[in-house]
Amino acid sequence: MYRIILTGWLSIIGTWAFAQYTVNDPFTRWGVGEVATGDNASARALGGGTLFPSDYNVVNLNNAASYALLRETTFQAGGWVSESKYQPSSGVFRSGQWGEMAMGFKQAGSKYGFAIGVNAFSRMGYNFGQAFTVNDSVGGEQIHSGEGGINQFIFGAARKWNWAQDSAHWVGHQLAVGVNGAFMFGSLGYHRKMDYQNSQTNNARFDNWVTIQDIRPDFSFQYQFPLWGNTKQKEKTNLWVMSLAGQYTPQFNLNGSQNVYGISYVKYAGVEVTIDTGFVALNQAGSLIIPQRTQVGGVVSAFLKSGTRLDFYGQFMRQDWTKSTTRFAMSAYSDLNVAQQYSLGLELIPLGNEQATHFWQMTHFRLGYKTGQDYIKVGGEDVNLQVYSAGISIPLRASKSNSSIQFSYQWLNKSTQSGWGMKQNIVGVGFQMSPFERWFVVRKYD
Repeated sequence: MYRIILTGWLSIIGTWAFAQYTVNDPFTRWGVGEVATGDNASARALGGGTLFPSDYNVVNLNNAASYALLRETTFQAGGWVSESKYQPSSGVFRSGQWGEMAMGFKQAGSKYGFAIGVNAFSRMGYNFGQAFTVNDSVGGEQIHSGEGGINQFIFGAARKWNWAQDSAHWVGHQLAVGVNGAFMFGSLGYHRKMDYQNSQTNNARFDNWVTIQDIRPDFSFQYQFPLWGNTKQKEKTNLWVMSLAGQYTPQFNLNGSQNVYGISYVKYAGVEVTIDTGFVALNQAGSLIIPQRTQVGGVVSAFLKSGTRLDFYGQFMRQDWTKSTTRFAMSAYSDLNVAQQYSLGLELIPLGNEQATHFWQMTHFRLGYKTGQDYIKVGGEDVNLQVYSAGISIPLRASKSNSSIQFSYQWLNKSTQSGWGMKQNIVGVGFQMSPFERWFVVRKYD
C-alpha cells in the first residue's frame, strides 16, 4: 500500500512539474519571478487570503495548523488560465498552468492531521525587446526572455487542543499548531540576445540558468472561539464565531548551482546556428537568501437564524525583500522592496449540509479584494498591486457531500508611477474530493 501511494505521488509530482506552461509577465524578470500566494481556486476567490481554508474539507498548504481541523481525508487539485495586457505595449498574452495538488490525511475524531502537496513558490516567464543602433547602417534588437520557476513539495503535520466545547464538538475553543517542511526545487532561466540587422556581425546570446534544491520550514497556529450567541443547539443559529491565525516563515538560504553560457550565432533558414562559444561557467555554487515572512489574519463567522452562514475574512502579509542577497550572478536581482499586502474576503453559504434540501443551498459564494505593493521595483519605482475576485464552490452531489468543484475569477492590476502596468484576467478551477465519502447509497424499499 505504501509503495502504491509513494509511486502515485512521485508520478503526480513529475506530471505537475513538467506540465507547467510559461507565464507571460514582464514583471517576473526581477528577483525570483512572481512569488505565488495561494494557488487553489477557493483562496483566489477570497482575494488571495491564504491563512484560512474556506471550509475544513479543503487542504490549505499555506497554514499547516489547519491540517488538524480537517474533517476527513481529502484530495484536491486545480489550475488556472489567464489573459494579460501590458502598458505601454498593446499586446495580449495568454497562459495557464497547474496550481497545486494536495492530499490531507485525517481520521475522524483524531487530534492530529497531516498533509502533503506540491505547488509553486515562484514562476517566471517574459519576452520583450528593444531596438538599438550602432551607426547609420548597423542596428538591431536586444531581446530579454526568461522562463522557469521554483516549486515546493510540502509535507506537514498539526495537532489541536479542544476545551469548553458543545455536544457537537464543533463550537468551543480550538487551538491548533502545525509545521511544514518544503523541499524547494526548480530552475530559473535568464536569457539575453543581441540580434544584428543589415550586418555581417554574428549575433550573441547569453544564457544564465540557476537551479535550486533545498529545504525550508514554516510554522503556524489557528485559534477558534465563540464570540456570542447560542452554542447549545444542534443546528447552529444566532451564533458568531471568530478564528485567528498566523504563519511565520524564518529567513532561509536556497542553495543551488548556476550555469552560464555565452555564444555567437547566425540565423539560417530561421534557425539559430551556433558559430562559437565565448565562455562557459558550469556548476557554480551559489545561494539566495529568502527573507522571513509573517502573515496574520482573522475570520468572523455568523450563523444566522435562517440557517445562512456568512464568513468575513481579513489578512495581512509582510516580507522585507530589501534584506535578500544572492551569491548567484543575477543582474536583475537588485533594488528589491518590502512586500506588504492586505486581503479582505466574504463568503456566503445559504445552508449547511445538515439543513440543505437541494443543490444550490450547499453552494458557497465568494468575493475578495487585495491591495498592497509587490516585492520588486521597476526603474526604482514601487509596483502597486490591486486584485478583485469572485468565485463559487459547487457540491458534486446534492445531498450530504463534502466533495466539490471550485471556480474563481480574478481581475489583477500591477502598476508603477511612470506608466508600466499590467492588467490580468485569471480564471481558476479546482477539484476537491473526499475519497472515503459514501458515493453510492443502497436504496431501501418497503
